[in-house]
Amino acid sequence: MAEPPAVPPSRKESCGYYTGILDCPTIVGRSTIVYDNEVYEKLLDPVEKQAVVPLWNDSAGLLRRKIREAVKGVDWNAIDIFRCGSTSLGHCHLVRPVIPSVSVEPGSITWMSGRAVALKYRDILREHGIHDVEVEIKESRITQCCSSDQDQTESNRSTSKLEPRIPTHEEESFGRHNIQLSEFLGTKIASSQFPTREGTKGLYLQVRNTETVVALTSRHVVFGQEEENVDFCRDTNNTRRVIQPGNKTYQDTMENLHEAISWINSSLRCYKSPTEKQLEHEMHFEGQAREKPTAI
Repeated sequence: MAEPPAVPPSRKESCGYYTGILDCPTIVGRSTIVYDNEVYEKLLDPVEKQAVVPLWNDSAGLLRRKIREAVKGVDWNAIDIFRCGSTSLGHCHLVRPVIPSVSVEPGSITWMSGRAVALKYRDILREHGIHDVEVEIKESRITQCCSSDQDQTESNRSTSKLEPRIPTHEEESFGRHNIQLSEFLGTKIASSQFPTREGTKGLYLQVRNTETVVALTSRHVVFGQEEENVDFCRDTNNTRRVIQPGNKTYQDTMENLHEAISWINSSLRCYKSPTEKQLEHEMHFEGQAREKPTAI
């Protein structure tokens, strides 16, 4: 049965469809034609158990090969599978569906072309017995969160997407810099060979069947763009040292600590040496307390 035609989305839909997702990407294609035109906050969840997972995890399998062929003519930069749905527990869309997604360069594809890719992708899934998922195409741009080798300035500092939720100075005076010295995710790291080229520490992973815990980061943080893009396996005779934090963040942290120490010392001096005005104020209230008659 042929799919009914789908008209391009309204501006409200295309710009608000992914409300709540980081950077709110624009939707440029999908295999469904049903949309309730309602904008609500969405979030992404891991797929966990679903029939598509073992097929997708087989990197050399037929499914992955066919999907790559289906998007061959598209300027894509990522192919993902996740759950996407409402953030509200009381919302009618509580069950977050599994969404295979293709991310393309902004402005590189029309709605009709994007829909054609989504339908082709969905047909491949159905050939493999996956009948309960729909495909979406969205705009996305790859952003490297690694700083340059040169010292950064406020105008060109990297904007890490993995940074933890760090308190503001109003919420916690110096917590922002203290976090950089912790085991938290999203802290700044750098290769000891290029300490000014900072990147971000991602999630922790445990090596299968061992007690070894490793941290995930982008390849360019440790290797740099000038090195050949080939597989690298850990070798005790050829290790890459990583430091936390990198030079720029370390300098910022030290400056902040010096400011914190100065502020604390100043506060202590004020506490130990009250002014004459403060003493007079205290004596005034003490006098009032003595003159106040006792209630019967």
